[in-house]
Amino acid sequence: MRMLRLELKRLYKTRLNGILLILSLLLSVLFAYLPTTWVSYLDRDEATGEAVWRQGLEAVQCIRKVRSQVEGPVTPDTLQKAMDTIRPVLEEYEAAYLYALPSEVFFGAPFLYEPFYSRIQESVMDPDTGLAPGLLQIDPDQETFYLRCDRRLEALLKLEQGNYPSAQAFAQRMYEKVNKPFSYYDGVGTESMDYLIILIFVIAIFGAATAAPAFSSDRQTGAEEIWRAAKHGRLKLGAVKLLAAALVVGGMYFLCTTVYLVVCNSLFGWKSLQSSLQILYSISSLPALDIGGLEIAVTAGGFLSLLSLMSFVLFLSARQNSVASSMALSFLACVLPMLAAIVLPDGIGDWVRCLLPGGGIGLQNSFLYELVDLHFLHVGQASFWTPYALLIAAAAQVPLFLFLALFSYCRRRR
Repeated sequence: MRMLRLELKRLYKTRLNGILLILSLLLSVLFAYLPTTWVSYLDRDEATGEAVWRQGLEAVQCIRKVRSQVEGPVTPDTLQKAMDTIRPVLEEYEAAYLYALPSEVFFGAPFLYEPFYSRIQESVMDPDTGLAPGLLQIDPDQETFYLRCDRRLEALLKLEQGNYPSAQAFAQRMYEKVNKPFSYYDGVGTESMDYLIILIFVIAIFGAATAAPAFSSDRQTGAEEIWRAAKHGRLKLGAVKLLAAALVVGGMYFLCTTVYLVVCNSLFGWKSLQSSLQILYSISSLPALDIGGLEIAVTAGGFLSLLSLMSFVLFLSARQNSVASSMALSFLACVLPMLAAIVLPDGIGDWVRCLLPGGGIGLQNSFLYELVDLHFLHVGQASFWTPYALLIAAAAQVPLFLFLALFSYCRRRR
């Protein structure tokens, strides 16, 4: 314990690590606040009756107050009211879509039901082209909305997974567990979830900078030769270095993500965590989660991916003779899954990024988008849902690369 305490003290006293920790905390607060700057609302001044644009937190509060009228279960009756509200407005202004309406009209009655219109359109998308009709072209009767949701998933699976019956069966089984009717509570939106995955990616970069010198710095300065001559300078010291790096990076991760989620949910309202994932993203999303559950799942999946990435970074550090080389390779490891998703063909790229350390950390290849989209890996006729593949790969990589790092440290020669 004394060795671990001294190693932790050394890491926390390193100037770079202190700067990165402070910077990550500041970014956590900043990223939690930034989604509010995207929000605007056209209100009416109570005194003069003139139109006034509300921005930021003021707009968030106004919208929350307005949409509190439709919060709760999204029943067919609610969707029917939404259609009955929008059709006369679109016909009056000869508009096919909401964005074609004047601002002063849109922020009236249509704005109240705006979160539901895209889901209604999605439920009647053309199964061949994937195009959604305009709201005026949709049957106003919404009694069959949830039946259309089931049919939409079936059509999407036939389009994307038509050659893989196992993927279709798995998706159908998962979708049966989704709570219906969906629930809606105004607040946390897709922008907040996007900033969460950006924060996780930034923490991964900072974590790599923290863990990369763990072994290579002593080798570069020659201190490693002195440590090796000591009684516990090989196996025990190597294990302590691994544990200390994991505790520091893991502590940074949980501290920053906790700060982010607390600030973000406080700004947008904790009640919004009860909203169904399917209302926020897609009616065809498979997990039976609300937004609160999605936040937990993304944070937990991100942490496991971070552990796999840090284990690989520590292995690289144990194999390199200089801090510069271990840093460069570690930063490359952070962006490699994103590069694989961009450069390689879809089938090969999906496999490579899922099997790479930190495969669930990134932007478009993040664990969040694997959860809400219909992505599968295929081997013959067998299919694997990518979130499960990412978690299994990361869980296997952590002990593997930690063992290889410790083995390399104990057996390494200059």
